[in-house]
Amino acid sequence: HAGLNLGNLSDEWVEQQAEAPIKYFYYLMKEGNVAAEFRAVEEKVAIKINAQGYLKLVQQNSLKTAFANYVPGETTETAVAGQKAARHDFTFTVDSGAKLKGRVYCFLKGQEGYTALFVGLEEFFDKLEPDFEAVVSGMTLGDAAAPNVPTPVAAKPTPVPTKPLPKPSLGLPVAHGDPGVGD
Repeated sequence: HAGLNLGNLSDEWVEQQAEAPIKYFYYLMKEGNVAAEFRAVEEKVAIKINAQGYLKLVQQNSLKTAFANYVPGETTETAVAGQKAARHDFTFTVDSGAKLKGRVYCFLKGQEGYTALFVGLEEFFDKLEPDFEAVVSGMTLGDAAAPNVPTPVAAKPTPVPTKPLPKPSLGLPVAHGDPGVGD
């Protein structure tokens, strides 16, 4: 199956239920608290476009609409999963007034567009960068790596607590609309 594959994630990344268009959704837990969130999206892109153009679409259709007080920051060129990618940093606020920083990677292969989004409290973002970079550097496309990767279930017990996770999060809009999130 073609598509975005994640490499081995540390035990601090706790998988959450993801609903389309989100393919992967994780919380990064530090000392029992949600320190950051990671979401990856795969989507069909019907127009011929490069990574920078795709980032502009993501900014218009997602970042500017989903994040209050979105302020664009630095945009650089990089590579993810062997593809040219646009890396974009930005800040925004949530209902609680907390200031968050985000980093999104946008890249394409054929007519598939991929975004990898990381967000965390602005004051801790720099300390979390190595965690984000480790996820990005492990990403692959297609099934090239799939046969060699053990299934995550067999690789480690999933550290999902039986009680609900600490109030998520960072107060972000959640795709599946959990009641109570962001109260």
